[in-house]
Amino acid sequence: MRARTLFCSAPRLAAALASALIAGHTATAAPAKDDPGTYATPAAVSDAWSYGLKVGTPEAIQVDSRWYWFMAYEVTNETGADRLFVPQVTITNDHGEIVTAGRRIPPTVFDAVADRLANPLLESPDDVVGTLLQGRDFAKESVAIWPVSPLDIDTFTVFFAGADGEVRPLISPSTGEPVLVAATDPVTGEVIQQADGQPLMRPVLMQRNRAFVFATPGTAVTPDLQPVRPVREYAAMR
Repeated sequence: MRARTLFCSAPRLAAALASALIAGHTATAAPAKDDPGTYATPAAVSDAWSYGLKVGTPEAIQVDSRWYWFMAYEVTNETGADRLFVPQVTITNDHGEIVTAGRRIPPTVFDAVADRLANPLLESPDDVVGTLLQGRDFAKESVAIWPVSPLDIDTFTVFFAGADGEVRPLISPSTGEPVLVAATDPVTGEVIQQADGQPLMRPVLMQRNRAFVFATPGTAVTPDLQPVRPVREYAAMR
């Protein structure tokens, strides 16, 4: 029996696998022109598979004179089937910044986080990608890591994709129909042509995300002294 630990407090491979997964539904080129006002809403009660997900409150750590946030999480598969786990974590804040966790993060940062957490079951953001077996004993634990913003942030939201199977088309409010864009080859990035020479059009699909909102009131001298308070959780399609 695998012993579990409690919390003390997405990378290139994930992006590649995520692209392959999404390509199974649709492959898209540039964002749709009908972006303003388009929407996709998550189901109140989804019939798609969903992993158990626990997240910790983000903490700050300094590595080589730079500051980073890290958020520990644990994911469990009780969906009735072994499934691929490809986490994608995006952070937005009240200054309009959008950051992808794991992007251009030196390996030494994860090493420092691992030392801080001292969790023998912790996997790196690269290593956690893969098949998630069923059951509590096969739960995976990892961290999302991103740089601390130089701006004075009061609130930020962590969007976690990859823990839910719900996918919905992006709908245009002006037509009530799915927004279509030219499909692209997931390997070459080139637009896929039909027999008549016209681009193959496919709907833009949105994936269910778990959203975690945190408040960072006041202005701390250093990020590690900044209070971080969980505010709320909700589901969103992104």
